[in-house]
Amino acid sequence: MQGKLLVLGLLAWSWGKSLAAAEWQQILDRGFLIVGVQENNPPLASRNKSNELVGFEIDLAQELARQLLGSRDKVKLIPLKNTDRLEALWHDRVDMLIAQMTVTGNRSRLVVFSPSYYTDRAVIIYPKTKLLKSLARPQIAVLHQSSNISVLQTELPQARPIGVSSYQEGFTALLQGKIDGMILDGLAARSWLQTHPQIALQTTAHFSSLAVALPQGIQYAELRQKTTKAIEVLKSEQWLTDRVKFWQLNPVEYK
Repeated sequence: MQGKLLVLGLLAWSWGKSLAAAEWQQILDRGFLIVGVQENNPPLASRNKSNELVGFEIDLAQELARQLLGSRDKVKLIPLKNTDRLEALWHDRVDMLIAQMTVTGNRSRLVVFSPSYYTDRAVIIYPKTKLLKSLARPQIAVLHQSSNISVLQTELPQARPIGVSSYQEGFTALLQGKIDGMILDGLAARSWLQTHPQIALQTTAHFSSLAVALPQGIQYAELRQKTTKAIEVLKSEQWLTDRVKFWQLNPVEYK
């Protein structure tokens, strides 16, 4: 109950204060978007050898800046931890989130989602030397505040969830034998499967949509409308399809 009151209090506070980084006219006056992203989740968003942010979601943030403000350069990217994403949006540190935000019913009560820009599938990775279903109480890593927590409860109800702060933390624990497996989005599993042949994959029946997360409230309506229209244009013009191919996001290994 206290958690619900805290969420409601945060929302009421963000609605009522003078906004620093949210309303459309203020964004126009500022001259650039502020977008919350990730920085350790290839191929969606990571840093290259030059320490530059690159990836499918980085391309999307830059293209939205072009669609909304006329230039791909008119965007400031703010790297965020998984647990900090919603708070950054509520506290007006960012105008929107393009940070592997999975659309869920609970989150839809806290933010407004754009049309989906990608559909992924949850998977469980584990050492080939183990049979997860034969273990009485397998310890499975899951990202804090991830929608995959409920997926794990459905797919492997006997599992003991182990919260981790990042996929890398979970994968390191898996390689060290501290846990039996990890549930994560298929895209995040791909690079590890390619470089670690000792790791096996179990698909789940859960598909999830990724979308841009935007703040609630009538004062944000124009930003939401423009973002929605821009995503729809990128779909109709096949821009999203082209970037999916460029970043090799098609999950062919686990369809």
